[in-house]
Amino acid sequence: MKVVYDDEKNRVAQKQYRVDGTGHQTKYLYGEVSKQQKPGLEYGVQVDGKTCIEYAYDLLGRCEKKTQIYPSGKKEGDHIYLCAGSKKKEPQQHW
Repeated sequence: MKVVYDDEKNRVAQKQYRVDGTGHQTKYLYGEVSKQQKPGLEYGVQVDGKTCIEYAYDLLGRCEKKTQIYPSGKKEGDHIYLCAGSKKKEPQQHW
């Protein structure tokens, strides 16, 4: 396994590895100011160039939603509530 580290931003950018002789790459997608995102937060994960996880945040930078994207294209998301006494984590499968 090879880990590519972004020294400028002090974080892991991607990992490269082999499974059964086939090379794979996992890339971590961080926020971009040009997209009105917070640059210190992770907004997704790509495996072999395809996005498989997306994250959404509220204005305070708290994770609000995590969406899993399957190879078939089906999306399945969970709303995440952080405050005690608020609604529980609710699966959302209406895509």
